[in-house]
Amino acid sequence: MKFEKHKKKLFWVLAYIILFAVFEGVSFLLVLIFDLQRYDESLFKPPYNTFHPYLGWEARPSRMKGVTIMTDENAHSITPLTFENPDINIVITGGSTMFGVGSSSNEMTVPSSLERIIYERMNIKAEVVNLSVRGYQSFQEMLSLHRFLKSNKADIVLSVSGTNDAQHAFYYSSDIRSASLPLEVYKSVALIHKAEQGETIIRVHPGRSKLRLLNSFNLLYHIAKKASSLYSNIAGVKEPSPRNVITSFPDNISERVKITITNYAMMNQNAREYGARFVMFLQPTLFTKSNPKEKEVRLGKRMEKNYYIRKEYGNLYYKAFRSSINNFTYYDLSKVFDRDNETETYVDICHYNDFGCYKLAEAIYTHIKPLIEMKINGRQEEKQSL
Repeated sequence: MKFEKHKKKLFWVLAYIILFAVFEGVSFLLVLIFDLQRYDESLFKPPYNTFHPYLGWEARPSRMKGVTIMTDENAHSITPLTFENPDINIVITGGSTMFGVGSSSNEMTVPSSLERIIYERMNIKAEVVNLSVRGYQSFQEMLSLHRFLKSNKADIVLSVSGTNDAQHAFYYSSDIRSASLPLEVYKSVALIHKAEQGETIIRVHPGRSKLRLLNSFNLLYHIAKKASSLYSNIAGVKEPSPRNVITSFPDNISERVKITITNYAMMNQNAREYGARFVMFLQPTLFTKSNPKEKEVRLGKRMEKNYYIRKEYGNLYYKAFRSSINNFTYYDLSKVFDRDNETETYVDICHYNDFGCYKLAEAIYTHIKPLIEMKINGRQEEKQSL
């Protein structure tokens, strides 16, 4: 009798194991075949950015453990050198590349390296303020600079960017709103409005769990997210289009480039109104590097599934940009890493390692050195005439 009882228990244990194995195997195939999004535990980390009513978002003040790039009380990526009475004030705008993504620390970002190079080579105390924020396009750079200059002094304004405008023109070609703010912002605005009105917001996330290692768990998580997305659409919160595989060029380069150039022209005008000089630098990307290393290409493909068509589109966008500029000072640094083609500089399609950051900072310094000297000499002449 006891043997029959144990036999029955063993049967059900084996049945559950077999059923679980089958479900796990089917889930693995579905996750693999349909390239389903896997459970992302990083959503539980404090967000890098916070919502802003007209910028879309802005960085958060952070001095948390585990965060590579620290921000100060104004949410600016910190440039470590500080001077009580700086000789010159330089402001840098841009996206995640200038913010410091890819760098090992705040000391190694492009703005920090530039600040250090100016002091070491010219013995000039430059206060470099890093206004860059992850994901910013030229429109957001322009608004951010305008807000900053209303209450802060700048002698030179530098924008080191270009690739984010091209990226959003590529992925969101059918919606002109993305030329100003990425479409994700419009979804955020709708959610913020619903929260302000006290409406219920459903957010599907099961928390930290070792179960994320199971394919069946990831499949159920994906289904739950889709269900939540469906509810959001029914409730009037439209989801932005996902970044699917793209097989043909969006026919929008000329239109989008005009918008990009207009934004930089407004930055130039804004800087002049506050007595500053504006210079725009077209940033290098892995797409513009003539002979990228095999590891760099592998890392780029891991980040960008439309690698080759986006590379071609991005280079055409840059070409149109170069041929259209006529109303602000601009330097093309898209090929700056070709001078040292034997060394790896990229960690993905647009972010640099410490070596790449320093090389780019050197190139920027070369172009703005005469401008710095002119500003310093002009002040000395003013003092002598008083």
